[in-house]
Amino acid sequence: MVRKPDYGWLTGPLLQRIDALKQYPVSARLHRLEGRVVVRIVIQEDGQIVSAAIAKSSGHDVLDQAALETLRQVSPIALSQPLDKTSVTMQIPLGYYLDR
Repeated sequence: MVRKPDYGWLTGPLLQRIDALKQYPVSARLHRLEGRVVVRIVIQEDGQIVSAAIAKSSGHDVLDQAALETLRQVSPIALSQPLDKTSVTMQIPLGYYLDR
């Protein structure tokens, strides 16, 4: 049985950085748009995010675009340990909710 490498150690710092940089789009707030976007990212061994694409839309283009922009700003990620391969693909959920 081949074990898949566990990149859980990468999730914590990545989500902290996303939370620090994520902004609710003003137009979405005005129109009371909410939703959850799942973004598929590819992280290289140097911490650069080389690809970010919508894996599951929130149903609102403005929120989807805000999520992509946030992930562009997050790059590069400080890696606390080597990836053990040239790149890793992850899916990252970003929630946009007004009353939370």
